[in-house]
Amino acid sequence: MFDFNQALSIDYSSHVLYIILGVVIIRLTRIRKPKIRFLPSKENLKFFGVLAVFFLLIEIFTTEFGSMSIYSWVSIYGILPVALRFVFEGFFVGWTEEYLFRGAIQTALNRRFSSITVIKIRQGTIITSLIFGFAHSINILLGQPIDTTIIQITFATFFGLVVGTYYDKTYDLSGAAWIHNIVDFTGMAFQFIPI
Repeated sequence: MFDFNQALSIDYSSHVLYIILGVVIIRLTRIRKPKIRFLPSKENLKFFGVLAVFFLLIEIFTTEFGSMSIYSWVSIYGILPVALRFVFEGFFVGWTEEYLFRGAIQTALNRRFSSITVIKIRQGTIITSLIFGFAHSINILLGQPIDTTIIQITFATFFGLVVGTYYDKTYDLSGAAWIHNIVDFTGMAFQFIPI
């Protein structure tokens, strides 16, 4: 088991690795490098907004509000690590994971498996969402309970299918990244809001 600060270091390092892996996959497969903008493209703003609200509602209805105390976190771990965790979840996780999973792996697999399935989702997108879901099983090693991890794997797979489909239709990596950031940030922040 790792303590909070060790888990943070592992998390930060793994996301640097995600970027490196994404670059390597893009170069080796010679796929088109994803366009990176700060904000979702204007053409996709409505689609982005619908998905952002959809996932925000999921977070609202599934999060245990007030299950944690921000004061106890700060007193145990310190204000800087807790603040960095919020910044990391709200601004970086989505970018690094979407770059690797949607921008690199999904794009490469969709080039390899070009057919669309009965459920109107590309094969590469389905495979990538399964990989994305099971990538979250690493959280067991970071001390997360198995039942929580199974729920996270299931949600991440579903999330990968939806956001992967968004990416297939728009090639808007920034939109996918911001939806991801919203989900991760609110999923953590809501736990500290007492209701």
